[in-house]
Amino acid sequence: MNNNQLIIKVVIILVACSFTAPTNIQLENLYNNLTSTKGLKQFGDEFLQYLTNGVNIENIFNEIKQNTSNHSNPCMESMAKMNQQILFKAIDSSFKPAAGILSGNIYWLGNYRECMQTDGLHYCTMLDVVVAQKLPVVLGLCIPEECSADDAHTFLEHVSNLTTFGNFKVLQVYDNVAAQQAYGTDRICYSKETKYSAGAIIMIAITVTLALLCLLGSIVDGIKSHITLPSEAYKVITEHSNEKLNSVNEMLKQSDEKVKHIDDNEISMHQVKVLSKDDEMFMMKFLLCFSLIKNTKAILNTDVPRGSITALNGMRTISITWVILGHSLAFLPPYIGNIKDIYPWARRFTMQAIVSGSLSVDSFFFLSGLLVGYLSLKRFQSKGSLPLVRYYVHRYIRLTPSYAFLIFFYTYLYPILTDGPNWYTQGPNSPATKNCEKYWWTNLLYINNFYPVDQAKGCFGWSWYLANDMQFYVISPIILYCMYKFKWLGVSITNGILLLACFIVNGVLIYHYKLSPLFADYHQNLEDPNSNKPTLDYFKYVYVVPYTRISPYLVGLVLGYILINKQVITGSYKNVMYLLGWAVAIASGMAVIYGPASQNDHLWVMAEYVTYGMFFRFVWAVAIGWVIFACHNGRGGLVDSFLSWKAFIPLSRLTYAVYLVHPMVVWLFLASSITPLNVTMAFYIYFFIASTVISFMLAFVVAVCIEYPVFNLEKLVLKF
Repeated sequence: MNNNQLIIKVVIILVACSFTAPTNIQLENLYNNLTSTKGLKQFGDEFLQYLTNGVNIENIFNEIKQNTSNHSNPCMESMAKMNQQILFKAIDSSFKPAAGILSGNIYWLGNYRECMQTDGLHYCTMLDVVVAQKLPVVLGLCIPEECSADDAHTFLEHVSNLTTFGNFKVLQVYDNVAAQQAYGTDRICYSKETKYSAGAIIMIAITVTLALLCLLGSIVDGIKSHITLPSEAYKVITEHSNEKLNSVNEMLKQSDEKVKHIDDNEISMHQVKVLSKDDEMFMMKFLLCFSLIKNTKAILNTDVPRGSITALNGMRTISITWVILGHSLAFLPPYIGNIKDIYPWARRFTMQAIVSGSLSVDSFFFLSGLLVGYLSLKRFQSKGSLPLVRYYVHRYIRLTPSYAFLIFFYTYLYPILTDGPNWYTQGPNSPATKNCEKYWWTNLLYINNFYPVDQAKGCFGWSWYLANDMQFYVISPIILYCMYKFKWLGVSITNGILLLACFIVNGVLIYHYKLSPLFADYHQNLEDPNSNKPTLDYFKYVYVVPYTRISPYLVGLVLGYILINKQVITGSYKNVMYLLGWAVAIASGMAVIYGPASQNDHLWVMAEYVTYGMFFRFVWAVAIGWVIFACHNGRGGLVDSFLSWKAFIPLSRLTYAVYLVHPMVVWLFLASSITPLNVTMAFYIYFFIASTVISFMLAFVVAVCIEYPVFNLEKLVLKF
């Protein structure tokens, strides 16, 4: 018997063991529900009859031992050496047909932990299999460690020729190009050893260094806050040393003869004392920048400067929570076994706020524009100019250190945090990791929304927002100067032209490429793999580029101009005007969020897509802009009281770090799951709450260890 024949025989045995009696009920459900066609009915009858007969496990084991003992193939040799207990574990850990296929359960994962905990065995995830010539499935296969992913692929190829019943094959292996493009592979076997790359070792060293600096800074801060004597002593010593040096200098001026009687060592000694004390003071200040005590107090401080726009704190916190709410649902599909139960959620009127979650990003664009406009115009009014070097350097330093650390953490440490049958989507061999190894520099230059052109190949994919925001920030001084110099004429012309261009570009792109700006287009045919193309192309051509997303930012700049110039509604009808403003803002905001639900009654035509796509982000920004305007001018009532609640102040300071870390929190849970997730509304609610809480906790760590130390170091080192 040659190797191919041997492989065929062994595979038949293993697969037969996998399809034994315990799975008959599951298969019967598949057979009854999959289809009612005559051909598949015959396939089901024959297949179930085969399974019902069962298999003699002891005879199978003996046959494997007999037919593999004399072969030199390492994979076959390892099979020959398996004892009965290990063989049973391999069979038990490998895939079985799953229930709920019609609900989208295409994950036949077996038991990952049992396989990986068994000596001599390892687990392979196979994405290159089709069941009943139609349904692509993800299989888990437990095989000897000497067997590679290619061996597993070969096994399944032979199985595909031997599991034919009537005119139908149970399993069919193919080259899964889609999986290779999406995940970098269509089959992978996991190693039991965690391998630390050079990048991982460097990141561990950096992380340990940061932890030590934070520990030392906290110790120094604790000592400094409880003992006042050292600082007073430093002052006395420094003053005494300076007096000594002054007297020496005076003596030098008086007479060269006297200088001869001065001990040069004394001068050097005093100089060293002063320099060393300066060094000690700088070192102490340096360490204090990393003090967890100091930085925690800064985050938890609820005092606000006079004139601050306090409602921004609540809006910023709610917006980041909305982002997590949307991503907690959007990231679910690749990991759940009832995907077809989830799609109908998009039709529910009550779910439209989640389906329209991308508006939360527009809220952040608006808030960014508002703060830039408000603070920069204040500088223009007080100084007459904007210090551009400080303007740009401060922004880069403000954003980049935390961003860079988390990019490299995501690239080198995140992939080794856990494992599992789904970890190929985020693990060390995933495209997410490989892309960051290649394109991390595009993120740090804030051009990752343009390069690479194929956003699927980019690094830290959710950071496209930061690239857009930085690009808006770069061009803002030109707009702000025109607004400051030419008043309302400059406001109208600059922002009006840019808004008009934004509207036109959105409309042209949507019409030309036949795009859908709705992320849950309700008329999608889920059986058609191309049905989601309009929405995916919308992300590519419209969603991530600045010239289509700038409208909320411009609305923020204009509101900043209004607030800094203290322009309010006056006159005898001001109460009516404020009431009307609230009514219009609420109505327009609700229309933007819930308007797409009209597709439940009729399918939108291209004119509706174009109209909605051109204006909905601008309308949303105007609506929330009114909320800020009214609250800042004392017309917010309960809304202002809620958004200005002091509890939001510390949380709002963490939103940047939350934005950076929350996808990793969500994926860590989903991609490390060892079984398909059966998602219900209760599961989704709990998952969202847990993801939010953990994201804020980790964001706090990032803030006190990196973000706020960088703020402190900037103040200490940069004197401009």
